[in-house]
Amino acid sequence: MASETWSYDYDANVWRQMEPALSPPPRAWAAMSYDDAADRVILFGGSDLSDTWAYDYDTDTWKELSPSVSPPGRQYVQMAFDSVTATSVLFGGVSGPTEETLDDTWSFDYAENTWTRLTPAVPPSARSWDALVADSEAGVIVMFGGGATRDSYTAETSSRPETGICSAEKKSRA
Repeated sequence: MASETWSYDYDANVWRQMEPALSPPPRAWAAMSYDDAADRVILFGGSDLSDTWAYDYDTDTWKELSPSVSPPGRQYVQMAFDSVTATSVLFGGVSGPTEETLDDTWSFDYAENTWTRLTPAVPPSARSWDALVADSEAGVIVMFGGGATRDSYTAETSSRPETGICSAEKKSRA
């Protein structure tokens, strides 16, 4: 595992290795999102870590944020930026060597440097290995797939209206 930072120039179709003076420790399977309001990339967890970092492309600088409360460490977790609340929303993942599947939802507010546990009325089932993406035009975060184990996946689609990620449809296959 390496602790490298890379940027992609879409117009030139070129990857460039950045050289920040400080970087997060090496990790795998972390969550990242681009916080449009703060113009920062937010990194959380991976390799069962529970740290939060922000990357500023303009200054090529990583900063460890150290909020007073954080989600428990995890890996195979997804995160997306919610433009409605200007927070990064994180869901699920797995924890520990037994890969216990998680079903918690958290939001990170960069401006306040705070994590908040969300309690959606109808949360999705516990899962990892899913996809999470923001639809800023519709004002929702959409989750697709994933599963409770590496061998069981769902075709469930969920979206995030107002207070958390909420299940929209459930279709499972093992």
